[in-house]
Amino acid sequence: MPNIVYFIGAGLSKALERLPYRVPVMNDFVNVAADYVEQDDVVLTTLAVFAQQGLFTNPASERLRMISARLREIAPGLADGRARDPQLKSEFAHAMKAWPGENLETMLQRAPRHQSDSDARFNFAVNRVFCHIGWQVNWAPLERFIDRQASDPRLRHTFVSFNYDLLLDRALSTQTTWAAPTGYGLDIRFVASAEAGEILANQMSGSGGAFGPVDATPVLRPSTSANWMLLKPHGSLNWLLTDRKEVRPHSDEVALVMEHGAISYFRPFKCDALMFPGAPAPIAADLPLLPPVDNKHELFRWVHRVVEDHEEQALAAADEAYVIGWSVPETDQRQQELIRDAVARCQPLRRLTVISLGARPDYFEKVADLFKVPTHKTVRHNRGFASFTTSGCERFRHGLRRVFSRSAGRI
Repeated sequence: MPNIVYFIGAGLSKALERLPYRVPVMNDFVNVAADYVEQDDVVLTTLAVFAQQGLFTNPASERLRMISARLREIAPGLADGRARDPQLKSEFAHAMKAWPGENLETMLQRAPRHQSDSDARFNFAVNRVFCHIGWQVNWAPLERFIDRQASDPRLRHTFVSFNYDLLLDRALSTQTTWAAPTGYGLDIRFVASAEAGEILANQMSGSGGAFGPVDATPVLRPSTSANWMLLKPHGSLNWLLTDRKEVRPHSDEVALVMEHGAISYFRPFKCDALMFPGAPAPIAADLPLLPPVDNKHELFRWVHRVVEDHEEQALAAADEAYVIGWSVPETDQRQQELIRDAVARCQPLRRLTVISLGARPDYFEKVADLFKVPTHKTVRHNRGFASFTTSGCERFRHGLRRVFSRSAGRI
């Protein structure tokens, strides 16, 4: 059976953007998040703390220096809630939208690791931004791509997504036989309700009193095909991972966030009381995300070990690979090492397709070198994912025929 592995970055989600709901990438996260400053105090607090800590790039013009000084002046009151009147929120939002693009990886690396909670705040804000975006995107390019991939039942597909969002997850669940409870490569045995989690969060942030925990209900195992897998080595916005430091049953357990049987975001980010069947007491859980900094490899919880094991197996069996909207950042050294080691041990890829938007030639050379694929076996598309799913249709079909013909002896 021919195997295809896909490496998916933020460029894919960005390609689905439908205004006015902007989709962030690392270079414009601050500007996009500013869209929600006036309506979401979680996002407001995150950006205000970043400004207060001086994590933004030193301004290069007198105008930006004046804006920066004003931001530092009003940020403390916005961050701790002492001064959050609508006028100041609006002023802060406009300043953030006008601020030059910030590389979030670089910005978080400026934060003092011994005293900063910037990573956690980034996670909170990312979750809230994608909760606001929800499913309000242009699905057509992704649906076209998946439909074509699904057109031949002989293909086995493994997606390795570095995106926290649930756009690819949602499309796979509606367009293919992939199902979330069994499709992430993890042993997920329980489901938690997104709606119940939000009710609990509202109770916990209120005046106190009795509260009802969120029930973790056993997964009803769907009938799915082994031909589809989605691996998310940096975490996902619909997983709840319990606290392994607590000496209780079900510590270090994953619960899948769903609502009415469908994939769902989890607005509170954490669940203070997740109740498992037969357990004596509820346990805390939160969304296991790895921020975009160079210490990603330091989180060795079983979730990420299992995901990376599946990734290595997929690369070892792959006939073809796609890189879609993934910039291969220097901070992602762990992934680069994993790919290099895997391709060095297995048969050479027969085809590599790299899809980007306005990338420099050396980017494509870097990706080809990473996967050890020569130029004549590399397809470059530099006009974006949406363009690829239309103008690249015939080339895409021809590529599949080549895989089938060369793999015929092994099917």
